Amino acid sequence: MSRERARVDLPAAVDLAARGFIGVDDDVHQVYSLEDVNEGYKRLREGTMAGRGIVDMSP
Repeated sequence: MSRERARVDLPAAVDLAARGFIGVDDDVHQVYSLEDVNEGYKRLREGTMAGRGIVDMSP
């Protein structure tokens, strides 16, 4: 995904994932709440995060 197309490509990728065409469940290993985002960054810096972590910003 090029920087120039991110505004087009990212929403399209999210839509495909939401409709089940792209599986993301196996790629996400940790979900952090907004309150715990610093812990996620800490683990990323330390190299102790296995796989990918995401921040859930929903209320």
